[in-house]
Amino acid sequence: MKTLIILFTLTLVFILIWHFQFIKKEKQRHNYIINSLNTNLNFENEKSTKLIFDKDYNYKLLNFKLNIIKEQVDLLKEISN
Repeated sequence: MKTLIILFTLTLVFILIWHFQFIKKEKQRHNYIINSLNTNLNFENEKSTKLIFDKDYNYKLLNFKLNIIKEQVDLLKEISN
């Protein structure tokens, strides 16, 4: 009878240890997935923000270059007259 109780107790302890280890691994896995998703989301946000900034910068640069070309054309018109 005592051996049956000891066996049952050992089995119960083994199951509890296994259960807690399994939960611990699943929490780590969950945290890794969440961290990865957050990292990807932040990367996408930064990428879109950078694209918007680059577009604004490119438009300003293009506008500046167009203004220079327009001034040159106006100057050439004056010279040709």
